[in-house]
Amino acid sequence: VFRPWVYMANGVPTIITGVPPVAAEIEKAEAGVVIDYEREQLANAILSLLTDDQLHHRCRENGLVLVRRRTTGPVLRELLVKLGIPADS
Repeated sequence: VFRPWVYMANGVPTIITGVPPVAAEIEKAEAGVVIDYEREQLANAILSLLTDDQLHHRCRENGLVLVRRRTTGPVLRELLVKLGIPADS
């Protein structure tokens, strides 16, 4: 599932079903709205993001942070630390 990452990288709050594994990560980071595959929940999520400025801003900012943490640099640094290799900043 690649699209949610593209959306978040561009500052677009994500609405996603709970099916793909990435949904749990998005929900935990408060980077989007996780819904069941139901029309009413989709409509409510869209309305919430359009009318609740704080929710929209929080999802936008948290999505950008989540994407930055998943880029090559941070991922490699974390791997090096786990391997006991000093990771230069």
